Amino acid sequence: MTKVRHNVKNVDKRWLTVSEAQAYLGFGTRNTQQEWRDSGQLPYCCIGRMIVYDVSDLDAFVQRHRINPNT
Repeated sequence: MTKVRHNVKNVDKRWLTVSEAQAYLGFGTRNTQQEWRDSGQLPYCCIGRMIVYDVSDLDAFVQRHRINPNT
């Protein structure tokens, strides 16, 4: 019988933890993320006590704050 190993690190993740979201964005502390959640700026899901973010929501959050100086 052959065992198949799955390397989870190679899977594109849709949901990121608070720490992963901070690394993904490259900015924002845990407290800053809490402020964004509390103010309704950053959508999230709470599963039990774990907070996770959809990657597409993180991308949309950054795009909403994008400033184009040429317009």
